[in-house]
Amino acid sequence: MKVLLYFEGAKALKKSGIGRALAHQKMALESQKIEYTLDPNDTYDIAHINTVFSKSYKLLKKCKKKNIPVIAHGHSTVEDFKNSFRMYKLIAPFFNRQLKKMYNNADFIITPTLYSQKCIQKIAPNTPITHISNGIKLEQYAKNEKAIDEFKKRFNIKDEKVII
Repeated sequence: MKVLLYFEGAKALKKSGIGRALAHQKMALESQKIEYTLDPNDTYDIAHINTVFSKSYKLLKKCKKKNIPVIAHGHSTVEDFKNSFRMYKLIAPFFNRQLKKMYNNADFIITPTLYSQKCIQKIAPNTPITHISNGIKLEQYAKNEKAIDEFKKRFNIKDEKVII
């Protein structure tokens, strides 16, 4: 089996949560020795589409015509988009319509939280959906005395409590 991991605008999203999801998805597939591609022009058996923009929808339709199953990753919800930036109301009708098109035409939806699963079920009630945490590398959050000392020195912190 070969999986397409598709991120429209991957470079612009690289440092975002969606961008980090790509790294996690690649690691998950590699850990299971499942072949993947990032090239939508390559051959693949299943498409995992992580974005909801126009090229993403075009790819979804292309896959459906070829009988290639499509997983939509539900990173985005109507609720999260609401009030996320100034003048969001101008874009909201188009964005919300795009979410509905993507999620209702996918064969399956994976979303990172139960909350987003419930939100997406409202707009795509007939598409099977589950939530799977994007996960974190716990070792990156382990206590590191050297890093703590460097941080305190850099910001001239003595014995005060610091919450980050």
